[in-house]
This record gives sequence, C-alpha cells and structure tokens, in this order.
Amino acid sequence: MSLERSRRPGRRSLFSIVAIALLGLVPAAAQAADPAFYTPPDPLPAGTHGSLIRSEPMQFYGLTKPPAGTTGYRMLYQSTTATGQPVAVSGALLLPPGEDPDRPIVSVGVGNHGLGDSCAPSRLLSNGAEPDLRTMVDLLGRGYAVAVTDDQGLGTPGNAIFGVNTALGYNVLDAIRAARQVPGTGLPQGGPTAVIGYSEGGGAAGAAAEEESTYTPELHLKGVVAGDALADPGSASKYLNGNLFFGVVLQAAVGYDTAYPELDLGSFLNVAGKFLLKYPVMCQQIVPLFTMQRISFYAKHNPLLSADWQARLEQNQLGHHAPVAPVYLYYGQLDEVLSWHQGGGTRRMWCAAGANVKWSMKPLDHFTSQLVQEPGAIDWLADRIDGKPTPRYC
Repeated sequence: MSLERSRRPGRRSLFSIVAIALLGLVPAAAQAADPAFYTPPDPLPAGTHGSLIRSEPMQFYGLTKPPAGTTGYRMLYQSTTATGQPVAVSGALLLPPGEDPDRPIVSVGVGNHGLGDSCAPSRLLSNGAEPDLRTMVDLLGRGYAVAVTDDQGLGTPGNAIFGVNTALGYNVLDAIRAARQVPGTGLPQGGPTAVIGYSEGGGAAGAAAEEESTYTPELHLKGVVAGDALADPGSASKYLNGNLFFGVVLQAAVGYDTAYPELDLGSFLNVAGKFLLKYPVMCQQIVPLFTMQRISFYAKHNPLLSADWQARLEQNQLGHHAPVAPVYLYYGQLDEVLSWHQGGGTRRMWCAAGANVKWSMKPLDHFTSQLVQEPGAIDWLADRIDGKPTPRYC
C-alpha cells in the first residue's frame, strides 16, 4: 500500500469525529462487576504465567444468558505480554450444571469486542450483551467448562492489545491454567483441553496452537479451531484500508502501539488521529462510524510503511511454528473483513512444517461463515476431546 497524499476531511470522516465527541465513546453498559476486582495488585504476586490472582462468583442478568444452571466466575490471572513481561489479565469461567471429575476445559478466543474496559467478555456475560455467547452455549451444552479471556487491557487498566496474536495466544492458554485454580470448581488438573476462536479470536487460537508446545506444554491440547482468523495482521490492515470495516484498522493501531510502545503511533498521526488516540475506549459497535475511510485521513505518514511496524506485524503472523495439536481452520470465501487468502498461506506454512490442518472454505461472508461452519467445527473438536483418531489432512 503506497503512502497516500493528505486530503481534506470528507463528510463521513468529519461525522465520525463529531459523533465520537458527542458519544464520548461510551460503550454498552456492563458495569455489574466491582471495578476494584479488575485492578491488579502492584507488584504482581510471585508466580508463573497462568497463576490465578483472584476470582469471584458471577451473576447473569439481561435477556440473553448462559443456560439455566450455569455457574460463572470472574478471574484475574497472570499472563505474558508480547514482549515477554508479566501482566494481569481478566477473564471468566463458565461451568455447566452437574459434576464431572474429567470435565474438559475449552478456552474461547473472542472476536472483536473493541477497546473499552466495559466491552470485556467477563462484564458482558453478566449483563446479557456478550456477542460470542452462542459459541459458549454450544460448548456448555456438551458438558465442557468454558474459559474466556478478556485479553490484556480489556477489563484491566491500560489499552487493549487488539490484533496482537502473540500476546492473545498467551492470554488464551493462561486462561486454562487459571481456570483450574478457581476454588470450588472441581476441575481436573490434567483433564482434556482445547481452544476455539473466531476472527480476532481465531488469530488468538492459531497463536495458542503455535505457542502451546513451548509456553504451556503440560496442557496437551486435544484440538484447536480457528475460524476466519486474523492470520496476517499486515495484509489485513492493507485489505481493510478504505474498506467497510476500516474501524478495525484503528483498533489494531492502538493495540500494536500498546503492545510495542517503541512503535510510537502518535508520531505518525495528524490532528484527527491524535484526537482519536485520546479516546480509545470504544466497543465494536462503533466500527461502522469509520466505514470506507482511509489511513491518510488520520496520519501524516502511513505507519504500515515503517520498518518497525512491518517487523512487529510480521512477528504476529501465523505460520512461524507448527502446532502440535490438530487444527481445524475455516474461512468464508466471500469474507469482507479478513480475506481467506491469509488463512490459505497459514495452512500452507503449517502443513509444510508438519502440522495436521483440516481446511474448510465455503462461499460465505465474515458473519455467516461462523454461523454456518462453527457447529461442524465444534463437532470435530468434540471428536478430538473424546479421543477419536484424527485423520491426516496434510
């Protein structure tokens, strides 16, 4: 993508700026939890990544809830940043009714929730506004415990690391470790584990699959499902520039600047961009305000052309390491948010490195792809959890 000449603000871009000023970027109400729960101790307690810092019971309100009898907990646990530093991350644990001494744990990497703390899944689950509830309900219906990470900075202080696959994978894996430590759940320490994610969460799931063998080798993941995954953040940013979903690029810019402060996003921005940088607390519902916009409206110079930005984006591309667990990778051929081509590249790299990857692609867009393909993917995951032989796909 070449550097674009600066141009006068278009009507749509001006509307976005005004709307943000008026709305204050206040996300959907999700304040049922005590904010003090999300404030980590300083310094963090001694312990390894995945150590549970605290937990508390969760209540469910609103029109949409987990199935009757579901028990919920909020978790605050230790994980790892993209640069290898310890960090506190929040999340949730959902348990189906009944007892099962061998209950599997499936960690869910959620799709785009935005950047504001009140957008965190552990908050949205309480007030009935969690967009990935359908996935969780399916898993709970199969008798699985569901661990859900809020991801670094989404819930806890600081900005969210949107699209930073390396750290998102750590957060997903550590949620399983933390879930096993929540008091009173009876979860087995060595029971079956698996990971599933879609969109941004698909990138997190793919990163978790790559990182498991060195980061949490004791988990022995039975399988990983990654749907319409953010597999190549660099190419995705170019694809989305001027796209209907350009707002995702703005979220990723904040996420990478948070994960890697040396990228210095502010030095690339103009007045409009610096205004947005002061108000990063937006949920995904605000993305349509930025439809069809371009980087050139917010930046004096395109950060994607910077060698430092390119290097960090490349580090977060899937395909660097072969997953040990079998992977179900699926895409919608008509995906208007994350092109299936980046997933095809990941599949080729994983297969070449010796991974076992089931590939599925159907003529669907980003949103119908999950609705249509995820049930079959979860059936596949259930077979892996049950110990059924895994066919050789590549």
